[in-house]
Amino acid sequence: MTAEDPASLVVIFATHNGAETLRPMLDGYAQLDDPGIPWRLIAVDNASTDDTPEVLREAATRLPIDIVAEPGMGKNRALNSGLAQLEPDESFVVFTDDDAIPDRDFLIAWRRIARTRPEDLFAGRVTPRFPTPPPRWLAGLSDHFPELYAQNARAEDGPIGADEIYGPNMAVRRRVFEEGARFDEGIGPNGDIAFYPIGSETEFCVRVARTLGARAWFAHAPNVVHIVRPWQMTPDFVDARAYRHGLGVAARTYGEGAGARRGIRSAVKRILLRLGATLGSRSSRWEYHWHRGFRDWPPSP
Repeated sequence: MTAEDPASLVVIFATHNGAETLRPMLDGYAQLDDPGIPWRLIAVDNASTDDTPEVLREAATRLPIDIVAEPGMGKNRALNSGLAQLEPDESFVVFTDDDAIPDRDFLIAWRRIARTRPEDLFAGRVTPRFPTPPPRWLAGLSDHFPELYAQNARAEDGPIGADEIYGPNMAVRRRVFEEGARFDEGIGPNGDIAFYPIGSETEFCVRVARTLGARAWFAHAPNVVHIVRPWQMTPDFVDARAYRHGLGVAARTYGEGAGARRGIRSAVKRILLRLGATLGSRSSRWEYHWHRGFRDWPPSP
């Protein structure tokens, strides 16, 4: 592994009907401090039916942004389409989401990491921004904010597990993609599927670490503010997120088409968790829906 100062920087993101959050997100990129090298955004419009195309076209008048249309539904399919647009000198690829606003020194910080750290996989800081203070029941689930809101709040740089890298702020050296690695299009957000297995970036990073021996590093300096919408602070959202996270872990554990193991102990655990959820324990409710998602893998067509 070697560190190198990239000749340019590229940021890739996918968006499906993301106009509401795209505006403040792109405003953030318009206000970035100059990293001292050329940079650009690759925005992949994943079959949007709202104002997303207009928002992206307006952004192109003030930002170095290339817009790619991917009509096939699925975030990972869109990200793979974005990767196909890489230029030869783009050796360090940053990924983000359409609801993640970068700090002003975002690209400066990522350039510094690229030229000083030799790892292939990188996690950046992700700070959720709530529209109002979380209610007590939600604050009590703060240990699950990484799963709920992609929070990545370590205080210092250092080695990190490949399973602790989240999509709103991550980076990958190009050599990983030159080895043939791509995002698994059978997992992750998909506008056609309500209960999709989440954790697509995690699956990618874990697979790359396992098959290519890639190491991962957490970088505190590059930070994004992850926009949390009011509907993402509701019990229904939390329950569905727990369920989809269980699906995602099962997908990584057992693979496409393989069912999760269901034993007597697992069935008893589910009954106990359901009892705890019924009695009102929020943590038990999370565990119940997570376990339900894990047991439901693979989901019915």
